[in-house]
Amino acid sequence: MTDRLTATIRVVCPVLGVSVGTPGDSGTVRIDYAPEATAPQRQAAVNALAAFDWSEQAQAAWELSVSRQAALTSLLSRSDDTAIGVRAAIFAVCDLINLRLEALGQPKVLMLEILGYIQSNPTIGDPQ
Repeated sequence: MTDRLTATIRVVCPVLGVSVGTPGDSGTVRIDYAPEATAPQRQAAVNALAAFDWSEQAQAAWELSVSRQAALTSLLSRSDDTAIGVRAAIFAVCDLINLRLEALGQPKVLMLEILGYIQSNPTIGDPQ
């Protein structure tokens, strides 16, 4: 959970690190602020810590999100047959969608939009 808490705090404040004494007990968390952290940023970090969801469900959702991002990054950079096949399928679907959109006079969909949708959708690709 420390990685997720650190990532959450880093969104609002530059930190050198975060340590957790007892998971679930915000009072045991130490935030090592970066020298450039301003007072408002430090307060935002304290607020983020106070609002942090320590539940296993939140942790599992975060881990799945991290795994999804790693899988997408890997898929776009690997050269094995599976990755090539999946990329080809994504491009084919994108092309087919764009042909239909073009016939309707609508703007095309960019591959980046499709990948962004996959990244932001919390259920696509999740194990059932």
